[in-house]
Amino acid sequence: AIILRQTTRGSRIEEATFESMPMAMRMLLVSGTVPDHMGFLLSDLNSEKLVAAIYYVFLMLVYITVLNLLAGILVHVVAVVTDVENEVSTVEKFKRDLSEMIMMMDEDENCEITRKEFESCLLDPRACT
Repeated sequence: AIILRQTTRGSRIEEATFESMPMAMRMLLVSGTVPDHMGFLLSDLNSEKLVAAIYYVFLMLVYITVLNLLAGILVHVVAVVTDVENEVSTVEKFKRDLSEMIMMMDEDENCEITRKEFESCLLDPRACT
């Protein structure tokens, strides 16, 4: 605000938007946060300082609320992705362990498990964990 006020000194821009320091700060705040409402905020609320202050507080609360909502969504998405990744990892470990156990059960190495081989696997304590 200070730099813009100093660089526009003596020009038409200073008279329109940067006439005083509070006006310059207000212009930068409004144009940076709610450019769609600039006309209303800069012209219509000039005479009503209390209404303008309440409106600015309202806008800030809206922005904070939306920001918190977006942060909450982001945290939720990260938690869901973490849960899915943990589940995929658990399934992959189970598949790997099951494949190893099946290979160990196949005593005659014919890539088929007979009833006798399966029953012997059930007696193995490693199959229960």
